Amino acid sequence: MRRLTAGLVVLAVAALSVPAALAGGGRPVLGWQHAFPNGTGFGMVEPRTVYLGGDPTGYVSKLRWQRWGSGKTVGYGQGWCPGRSVASGHYCTTSLHVYDLATCHGRHSYRMMVFYFKPGSRQHWIVGARLNVCTGQYVF
Repeated sequence: MRRLTAGLVVLAVAALSVPAALAGGGRPVLGWQHAFPNGTGFGMVEPRTVYLGGDPTGYVSKLRWQRWGSGKTVGYGQGWCPGRSVASGHYCTTSLHVYDLATCHGRHSYRMMVFYFKPGSRQHWIVGARLNVCTGQYVF
């Protein structure tokens, strides 16, 4: 019985010493699932849709991620490029640059995200919002 108890103690200590990065397969999530009250895609691994919960410029669908799990990952998808106003905008290629791997509410997560919009095929990328997706705050 002592060997069984000692073995269980060793297993329990080993399980508690696993780094947060390796917990749950080691795949980080995107921020905190409650960072944006009406948001979508947060707290998930490689979400296909990300939505901040406000106007259409914060919605990106059909996301395909490159190098998820590395220090910085980029997701390309379809979003809404603002025109002179949000209403005068149009669908466009959008990319999300996600970085700052750390712990967020107890989970291994990407904590920062920046939107980029490409209004037309011959136009340059335009920087959009920069967000802390762990706290739900815009970074200026």
